[in-house]
Amino acid sequence: MLARIKMKTILVVDDIQEIAECFAEELCEEGFHVLTAPSGRAALQLIEEGKRVDLILSDIQMPDGDGFWLLEQIMKSNRPIPVIMTSSGPRSNLDQAVKREAAGAFVKPYRKEHFEVIFKWMKE
Repeated sequence: MLARIKMKTILVVDDIQEIAECFAEELCEEGFHVLTAPSGRAALQLIEEGKRVDLILSDIQMPDGDGFWLLEQIMKSNRPIPVIMTSSGPRSNLDQAVKREAAGAFVKPYRKEHFEVIFKWMKE
């Protein structure tokens, strides 16, 4: 009997719905299960409700719980989940994300090599 392979789940957090949907579509095409949330607080609520999440891809600049706040909450939790931060803002945001121990950070708009970073994390 073949073992059933668990589908990996990525939580995409972005307050701009079109961006979240675009990224989710690309990830779904690659075989991932994708959840979306419009803010850090909404993302944390999904996790607290028991949704299984293997990786978080979060924008930094958002109202109602920005990406740095979400990263801090995840790092304090008993279920640490890798968080990759994204930003269309200043480069210093990404530098700050790395200093705060994000699993990765990149500038929007998304490019092919960004997906390679995500796939690397999902294989580990």
